[in-house]
Amino acid sequence: MQSEKYENRWEITLDDFVGVLCRARMSEREAIQLIVEMYRPLMLKYANLNTGFDDDL
Repeated sequence: MQSEKYENRWEITLDDFVGVLCRARMSEREAIQLIVEMYRPLMLKYANLNTGFDDDL
């Protein structure tokens, strides 16, 4: 599955996301990487909560 990114926004349909999520649950490396890339901005936002930046992210 190809995903495209336009101006820092992911263009992916719900059906595509469900498919990627199912593949990630089956430990498919590309699917896991895609989900992490999609949610990276959110993870970085919350890495700064309360204790400063969490380097584990």
